[in-house]
Amino acid sequence: MSIAFAAADRAVAADKPIRVMVVDDSVVARSLVARKLAATKGQPTPARTRRLVGMLARKGYSQALAYRVAREALEQEGVDMAAAGVDLTEVPDESADDMAAG
Repeated sequence: MSIAFAAADRAVAADKPIRVMVVDDSVVARSLVARKLAATKGQPTPARTRRLVGMLARKGYSQALAYRVAREALEQEGVDMAAAGVDLTEVPDESADDMAAG
């Protein structure tokens, strides 16, 4: 039995409320991209995009979320995605990812 379950069992036995921390995936994904963004500085935009999206995909994030977070981060940095030749308009929305997973 893990420590978390043992603590939960004691809390249930004592009728104490249990706190559960809920973290939004997009917040964590943005944090990961922010760290990786500096390492890709100076590389062509398509390569940066592939690396950021690939990193999130390997960590299990949906395609739609990965592309959205990467695009937002690069645009915040002042990168013009259209001028760089990166087209992220054909990326499926998150509801399509949810349907494929379910």
